Amino acid sequence: MLAVPEMDLQGLYIGSRPHRSPVPSPPASPRTQESCGIAPLTPSQSPKPEARGPQQAPFSVVVAIDFGTTSSGYAFSFASDPEAIHMMRKWEGGDPGVAHQKTPTCLLLTPEGAFHSFGYTARDYYHDLDPEEARDWLYFEKFKMKIHSTTDLTLKTQLEAVNGKKMPALEVFAHALRFFKEHALQELSEQCPSLLEKDTVRWVLTVPAIWKQPAKQFMREAAYLAGLVSGENA
Repeated sequence: MLAVPEMDLQGLYIGSRPHRSPVPSPPASPRTQESCGIAPLTPSQSPKPEARGPQQAPFSVVVAIDFGTTSSGYAFSFASDPEAIHMMRKWEGGDPGVAHQKTPTCLLLTPEGAFHSFGYTARDYYHDLDPEEARDWLYFEKFKMKIHSTTDLTLKTQLEAVNGKKMPALEVFAHALRFFKEHALQELSEQCPSLLEKDTVRWVLTVPAIWKQPAKQFMREAAYLAGLVSGENA
């Protein structure tokens, strides 16, 4: 795997350009002004812009994933009505009868490292396990900011589960993003069965503004691995 490079900011200058006093131009000689017999150009009428109809977007729906430190969720809007934003509120688990805009950022993997569940389902299932059995399961929570706090972040960086076992951070994030992808596609298929065709969904993934470039690139690589988009089409 390729390592995510650190950005070198030593030679970067941020700010306005230094102020310079304007140097007055030498005045033109009267002879030059009098001998200039070129008549000024008259402004021509600009051609009227061609009337264009509304361009059709190359996608039918936009799905925005809010991957948070403690909780996560997503919302979507259709290209035909972009002002109408639909927020996902039907999360399995949680308080009965209560609509939640987000689900906890918790990931549960089987002892073999396969995906089991995410969110409320992962949290409740793990806490209901027998303590002896729970030692073999890989449970991750509040793991998002660890890639921001890691100074030597690479694509081989490891994350430690609650039981102390380690796993590549890229796979952990890819499992979480793949969950949101499948959850969103299932929701869209129920609302609009004829919508789901190839390349009809544009995926948006939020990242904190304080993140440095290596952490942002890491999330992009996790999105590739999760199948949100291919590296060639990004």
